[in-house]
Amino acid sequence: MGTYKATEEEKLVEVMNELTYHLEQDCQRELDPEDDELEVLYPAFFEEVKLKSEVFKEDRSNGYRALCCVPSFVLGLAMVGRVGRHYTHCSWFSMMRLWNMLGEYGGVSVAK
Repeated sequence: MGTYKATEEEKLVEVMNELTYHLEQDCQRELDPEDDELEVLYPAFFEEVKLKSEVFKEDRSNGYRALCCVPSFVLGLAMVGRVGRHYTHCSWFSMMRLWNMLGEYGGVSVAK
């Protein structure tokens, strides 16, 4: 049997699942109610996003590096990932759409 390469959507889901795992670890820690800095609240998540950014440094054509260079944007996607997996089938959950949204708006919005 031959093997098939993962589609862009499958790769995006895999990356987000890995990041959501680290977010879950951070959410199990005791949080200080005084802290409002995202990097302090979610240190493992932000460290993993930083590592992913370095991994994707060589391949700039797919947009993953640009996505990981805005960790607050990726944090929002990971937070949505904690709610349920239905978002993976939304029309905006594709690498090209997310990359375009990030470039134009710095966040997710309805494309017209």
